[in-house]
Amino acid sequence: MRKNTGIALVLALACSGPGHATGFEPPELMMRSGAGSAYQIPVGSSWSSKTPSINDNGQVAMSINSVPPEFHAGVWLGTVEGGDIVDIAVGDGDLYSNVSINNHGQIVWTRNESSLDGILMYDPVEDETVHLTNAPLGASGWTAVSINDQEALGYRASFSGGRAWVSWDSDDDDVIHLAETGVDSNSDYAFLFTPSLNNDRLIAGKAAIDSFSTNQIVTVDEQGNIDVLVEDDELDPDSPFSDFNNSIGFNDHGQVAFVAQLAAGGSGLYVADGNGWTQYALVGEDGLDSLEAFAPALNNDGLVAFRGFNDSGQRAIWVADGESVSAIVTEGDIVDTDLGPARLESPDDVGGPNFGGSVTINNSGQVAFVSLLTDPDSSASSRGRGLFLVSPEFTEDPAISLEKTADPMIYQEAGDIISYTYVVTNTGNVDLDGPVTVDDDRESVECPSGDLEAGESITCHAERTISSDDVEAGSVTNTAIATVDGIDSDPAIVTVSTPQIFDDRFEADAD
Repeated sequence: MRKNTGIALVLALACSGPGHATGFEPPELMMRSGAGSAYQIPVGSSWSSKTPSINDNGQVAMSINSVPPEFHAGVWLGTVEGGDIVDIAVGDGDLYSNVSINNHGQIVWTRNESSLDGILMYDPVEDETVHLTNAPLGASGWTAVSINDQEALGYRASFSGGRAWVSWDSDDDDVIHLAETGVDSNSDYAFLFTPSLNNDRLIAGKAAIDSFSTNQIVTVDEQGNIDVLVEDDELDPDSPFSDFNNSIGFNDHGQVAFVAQLAAGGSGLYVADGNGWTQYALVGEDGLDSLEAFAPALNNDGLVAFRGFNDSGQRAIWVADGESVSAIVTEGDIVDTDLGPARLESPDDVGGPNFGGSVTINNSGQVAFVSLLTDPDSSASSRGRGLFLVSPEFTEDPAISLEKTADPMIYQEAGDIISYTYVVTNTGNVDLDGPVTVDDDRESVECPSGDLEAGESITCHAERTISSDDVEAGSVTNTAIATVDGIDSDPAIVTVSTPQIFDDRFEADAD
């Protein structure tokens, strides 16, 4: 088996009982709909099997089937702190597909059955929805739309003769990355499945050559350059894969997560890039009994979230990193809701799966999913349907750094002034309470007052007036340590010298 190095993100994800897996917090309710009550959504709203979209800020967007009082389609946007409907369709027959949100909070989705069919975008700055495009010319349908952080769109467009993977940007520039033979007679591909777009404007997906029994996982750029990551054994006799699930996960490093059926029997979850592939999960191992036919989600750290059954026959949401596999949410788990405890379970009068749609994951490792809910003590009593967020357990890691510089680095005579600058940076993941102090063994340092938030820096200063002793010594060395909220930096050392020191060194090297 080929193994691609550099993909795995090692996390401790061993299972820790029915509540949640080690390394993850219990699910947090973001939104709930129900027959007579609701949370962070208008009462009477309805939605069924939906795939949420999450950005790196923890914002989640999702399409809604019906929003009162008009009972039209809508789009919900929110976090665990709050949320609401940001768009409601105008027409009775308007259908909204699943949505995509980028890190700017812009949300895109497709509208069908309307005189203004095409792709819409909610702009959080203007707090309004605009019709973006129905490109390319001649397209009659648009599916699987996504928006990246450069505000480019990626989607599959339908034509009378077939389908194509398309990207579009705000300059109204649409590009066909790859088309089926019915659209482009020079194409080798008979069918293109659901695509995914990344921040480099690459599109990835499953593509069938000649027939549905000969498939590849490919990435395609704007110029139409195709990079075949993996093929089935019909195309490559050495391939261990006999087929691939229809939808994939894609990240900004060009890595693709996919579910494959194996020529030797069984199935598994894999991540591939231009250097090879890595097995992430294998049915029959790590408590995984089978994989569900929903797209996996892949973040930039190589962490994959996916749906599958455990060996007890329960549906679960799993996370894998190339080294370990764990169920982070399991059917039947008890979760907190606005109505009190509830069970992730399909009510008796509904039946079928409790989870709906695919899962999604952001670059912080947060996973969003939807599930039906029941009373914890009775599956006959419905608690509605909820949208949840599962976050990695937060471990405090306070740390600071100190960078020290001197200007000038050379002094000539007594009375010269040396200015020292000290940059103290909070390199940890928690905010630190001030004051910030710098202890220099030769100087008195002044720092501004205030706290130091994670990722922030402050600049401190000191001055030294060169003495005759300093001139005679030929150099001055300072050692400093910064301290914030009981956290010390590593020492920072700077040496300033007279020109004679440098002359002597040069002569010594010359000899």
